[in-house]
Amino acid sequence: MRKKGYIKWYSFENGYGFVTAEIDDKETDVFIHYSDLKNTFWRLVEGDLVEFDLIYIQDRKKATNICLI
Repeated sequence: MRKKGYIKWYSFENGYGFVTAEIDDKETDVFIHYSDLKNTFWRLVEGDLVEFDLIYIQDRKKATNICLI
């Protein structure tokens, strides 16, 4: 399912961070990894609006197919 959210923080050096999105009617932080970025060239900054697919891995939320909007 496609979701939209804002970059909470992203570490270019470490290649991961979190996006804040509304999921199940509440704001939730979702893990992001550089390998799931599609058109961003790994240049994400706090506040960027992104769209992504939400998946669950061991009951944890992860964003895939992440695109800047």
